[in-house]
Amino acid sequence: MKPDLQNKWMEAELGTFEEGSPQQAPQPAAKPSGIAGVWDFVYAIARIVMSLAFALHGAQKLIGLFGGGPIQPDSTMLSMGLLEFIGGVALALGIYTRPIALLLCVEMAWVYYKLCTPGTIWPIPNNGEFPALFCALFLFLAALGPGNISLDRMKRRA
Repeated sequence: MKPDLQNKWMEAELGTFEEGSPQQAPQPAAKPSGIAGVWDFVYAIARIVMSLAFALHGAQKLIGLFGGGPIQPDSTMLSMGLLEFIGGVALALGIYTRPIALLLCVEMAWVYYKLCTPGTIWPIPNNGEFPALFCALFLFLAALGPGNISLDRMKRRA
């Protein structure tokens, strides 16, 4: 087989190049701005479900929903219940997602450290799975933001 010294294969693939007229590479088709992709829906559903599950823990502490009694007049538990309920609902709606998620991540790290680590750092013996998972979830939400299906993004588009 003889080598292609005149680069005919390149002309067949890319077209001819004429001096003085620069060629542009073909541009990919742009995604329409009003259409959300599958990832946007999956991310929004995950954010909403996990945030509302967290808000339910706050409602349990505040008003005794779902088998828990209302909390005693303790300022720490009251503030945690308010943070969990209001923060969970705000994250589900996608309002101020990054600062609220960071605040809730710090709260869950504090809960894990304060309540779930006596004797061992591992989460299983001390029922620390939920604080650890919620801490990781909120760190993830703080890093990625609200996603395209949220009130923050709708407010920006308007």
